[in-house]
Amino acid sequence: MNRKYWIIFLVICGLIFSFPGLLAAAEPELDYLEFQTEKDNNLLIGETVDIKVILFDEDDELFSGSTHAYIADPDGDILGYYSIGGGGGYYTVYGVTLDREGEYSLHIRDSEWNYASGKITVRKPLLSLSGQLAEDRKTEIKAKLMDADGKVLPRKSVTVDGSDAGLEGRQSYTSSYDGTFSFWITPPEQGKVRFLYGEHEIGALEVGPSYAQGTRIGGTAESNTALSLEVAREGWDTAHTVILIRDDSLADALTSVPLSRRYNAPVLMTPAQDLPRSVQAEIGRLEAERVIIIGGKEAVSPNIASLLQNLGYIVERIAGADRYDTAARIAARFDSANTVYLAYGQGEADALAASSFAARKGIPILLMEKNSVPKATQEQLRRLDPLQIVLLGGQGVISSSVEESLKKNYLVERWGGADRYETAWAILRKLFDGESMAYFSSALVSPKDVVGGKPYGDALLAATLAAKNKAVVINLPPNHLPGALEYFLTFNKGYIAEARVVGNQTAISPILEKQLEQMLTR
Repeated sequence: MNRKYWIIFLVICGLIFSFPGLLAAAEPELDYLEFQTEKDNNLLIGETVDIKVILFDEDDELFSGSTHAYIADPDGDILGYYSIGGGGGYYTVYGVTLDREGEYSLHIRDSEWNYASGKITVRKPLLSLSGQLAEDRKTEIKAKLMDADGKVLPRKSVTVDGSDAGLEGRQSYTSSYDGTFSFWITPPEQGKVRFLYGEHEIGALEVGPSYAQGTRIGGTAESNTALSLEVAREGWDTAHTVILIRDDSLADALTSVPLSRRYNAPVLMTPAQDLPRSVQAEIGRLEAERVIIIGGKEAVSPNIASLLQNLGYIVERIAGADRYDTAARIAARFDSANTVYLAYGQGEADALAASSFAARKGIPILLMEKNSVPKATQEQLRRLDPLQIVLLGGQGVISSSVEESLKKNYLVERWGGADRYETAWAILRKLFDGESMAYFSSALVSPKDVVGGKPYGDALLAATLAAKNKAVVINLPPNHLPGALEYFLTFNKGYIAEARVVGNQTAISPILEKQLEQMLTR
């Protein structure tokens, strides 16, 4: 070899060995990727996130090298390129916001145009809402934010837009650790309140009129039995348990509303000796498996119990020696109670006025005489061991001497008035909590209230609906609105968005129904 060329060759070799990177093997080729967590490829619509991935080469080793990233939408169109950084196999794609539901494709390439790809699923979060909005009425809205699989989403922001209902500006709320948040809102107009996540609507509530008078329940019912069927159809599609009581007296069943709530069971009424086919059919419609009879054999005959057993139902009977003992046996279904309500055993109206509230709070109702506490009631009080006792009724039905005696062992409070309507007002003052739904029913609930025929079961049946639907029951005479209850409605009508009468036109007259509508609409 010519000496000049040899020298050139040696110089080139020297340069090569001085820079070993020139002889290094080519970088391994990018082959595939994995998402670091499940959240990295399951995104919420409209949310800006950083997507973390792990890159591998063709030898299943962690890839390291320069990369570029882009995302294609569900139609295969490229949305754009995204900043990506990292090394040693662990990379992050920054600032990704995807605004359509569907399946996207993430593509990452190296400097030699080798690709790794992965699928990203984008879905809207789910929002569970409770609260009924009405024009010019302050309402608490409770919400729960979840992903599409029902898992709670903590520390996420939801925007509330009420501009369509006359509200100015937007408000944002952050979900707590269990995905919930709540707020109060008073929309000035009818319209829609929208809930947005990343500017995408995930829920809405309609703002209705400030008050709506609903249709009667049981408007053509001619008996307690018929009305009980109407109420059951209104409130229950199915029920594992049904409560069965006699149709001509509320004495035994006076305290059964908390039991109805506890078992989510409608109350059906029957004549004492024979079970009507209509009641049998309703138990079948409800697909019930168990029937709880309230009262002894004179209240609901053994023949009825045998018939139900022969039809394949599990039949239980809760019965005591008298109404006080029966109430105590119903209370025995409750493990314990911080508070117990005591009502006059011959004053059905007072117990029923509080029954829907007691049912919702899981508070048993026990019965007593005016001047004494029956033995069965005393025994249940000892077992339940409450801290507080609430007396339902004025001193005309529960004496001050009994009250003083009870104060030796319990904190005692009395909610009562001069008559059943003032007592109902006292109970409502203590327990009404802005319920938006009200039921109006007859207060003629004992034999002494009616000249002939049977007392009305309307108040008890309405209370089962109210306990189930978080509503309030207001029991009225047939033809006028007592002053105490008119006062209550006047000062609380802003909360009540809807009301319905339970019972026929003899129980609550059309004139009184119209009066209620006019007063609550103003």
